[in-house]
Amino acid sequence: MDNHPDPAFAAMQRKLLRTQRALAELEEIAESRTRELYERNRTLHELGQRMALFMPPQVRLLIENSQSGESGQSPLVARRTFITVLFGDLTGFTDITEVLDPELVTWMINDYSDMILDLAAKHHGLLDKFIGDGFMVFWGAPETGGRVEDAQMAAEFAVETQQAFQQMRSDWRNQGLDHLVQLRIGLHSGFCSVGNFGSKNRLQFTAIGSPVNIAARLEKAALPDTILTSHETQSLIKPVLGCRETGKIEVKGIKHPITTYQVMPRQALATQSADDEVTTFLKRAEVLKEINRETLDKLHRLAGQR
Repeated sequence: MDNHPDPAFAAMQRKLLRTQRALAELEEIAESRTRELYERNRTLHELGQRMALFMPPQVRLLIENSQSGESGQSPLVARRTFITVLFGDLTGFTDITEVLDPELVTWMINDYSDMILDLAAKHHGLLDKFIGDGFMVFWGAPETGGRVEDAQMAAEFAVETQQAFQQMRSDWRNQGLDHLVQLRIGLHSGFCSVGNFGSKNRLQFTAIGSPVNIAARLEKAALPDTILTSHETQSLIKPVLGCRETGKIEVKGIKHPITTYQVMPRQALATQSADDEVTTFLKRAEVLKEINRETLDKLHRLAGQR
C-alpha cells in the first residue's frame, strides 16, 4: 500500500493553510482598523462637543444638517432678515471688579452668564455674544416663528431675565456682596443682514444693520432694572405685555427720533397706572384746595404705602 499522500491533495492543503493564515491576518488588520476608527470617532465627538461651546446651538445644528443647493450657496450666507435684537448690560459691575477677589468676580460672572444662556435657550433666542458683562441675543434667524412670535419671545425673555437677575442679586448679597448691581435691557425689531461675516479664516454668524445699533442705544438709554423698547417692537408685543411710553431719543445715523416704551408685565403696568391716577388726583386736589390739609396729608401717606 502506498503511504505517500497524493501530490494534488497535499498542494490543496498547503493552499488552504496559506488562505487561513491570510484570513487571520486580514481579521487582525480589520480589528485594528476598527479600533482606530472608533478612537478617532470618539476623539472627533469630544472635539465637536468642546467646539459646540463656542457657537450657538442653532448655528451648530444648521451646519450639521446643511446641504448646499444647486448653486452651491451655503445656507449660512448673509440674508436680509426681519429680527428682534436685544442688548443687556450690568451697571455697577465694573466698579466691584476693582474691589472684590478675582475668584468671587469669576463666580459671579459665570453665574450670570449661565442664567442668560439658560433663559435664551428657553425662549429660543440666539445668544450672539457676551460683551464683558453685557450680551446680545436675537430672534428670527436662523429659525423663526414669525415676526410677532419672535418679538414676544424676546420681550418675555427680557422680563424673565430681569426677574431672575433680581433673585440672583439677592443671592449675591447673601454671599457678602455689598454693592448695587443693576441690569438694563433694550430691544428693537427690524430688517438686518444676518449670516456669516468675517474673513476667510474666521467667520461668525451674526446680525448687522441699524436695528442692532438702535437696540444697543435703547439699552444705554434704559434706566437701571428696566426694559426699554421701540415703537416697532411695542406694536408686536403689546398683546402679551404692558408698554408705557417714556419719550423719544436721538440715535446717531437715524434721521427721526425713536419713540421709546418701558416694557413690564401687565399687572405691574396696571398698578403703576393706578398710582399715577392717585398722584394726579392729589395734585389736582391741592391746587383746587377742595380737601383740607390734614386730609391731604393722610391721603399722601396712604398713597406712599401702596
